[in-house]
Amino acid sequence: MSIAQSLENIGLFSNFAESVLAYPIILSIHLTDIALFGGMILMTNLRLLGLTFNSVSIARMMTTLRPWKRLGGTVQIGTGLLLAASEATKYAPNPFFWTKMIILALLGAHALYFRPIVYNRTERNWTNYL
Repeated sequence: MSIAQSLENIGLFSNFAESVLAYPIILSIHLTDIALFGGMILMTNLRLLGLTFNSVSIARMMTTLRPWKRLGGTVQIGTGLLLAASEATKYAPNPFFWTKMIILALLGAHALYFRPIVYNRTERNWTNYL
C-alpha cells in the first residue's frame, strides 16, 4: 500500500473526507484564511516599501499584524494538512499540488532568511532606508 493510501486510511482523515459538511467547511476556512493572510503580508510589504500606510510606523505595523499573521499561518497549515491528508491519493500524483508545496517551501525559506534582515530591525534603522 502506498504512503498516500496509508495516510488516507487513518480514521480521522477517512472520516473527514467522507463527511458531507466537514470537508467543505474546512476548505472554505482554508481559502478565506489564504486571502486574509495574503492581505496582511501585502499591507506589511506596502508599508515597508513606503507606498502606503505612511501615517503608521513600520514597527507598529509589524507588531500589530504579527500575532494575526502567526494565527493565519497556523490555521493555513492545519487546515491544509487536514485537507491534503484526507485526499492524499488524489493529491499525490498532481503536479500542481507539488508545485504549490515547492513554492510554499521556498516562501518559508525566504521568510527565515529575511526575518533577521527586515522584520527584526528597529524603527530607527528603517529611517535610513526610507
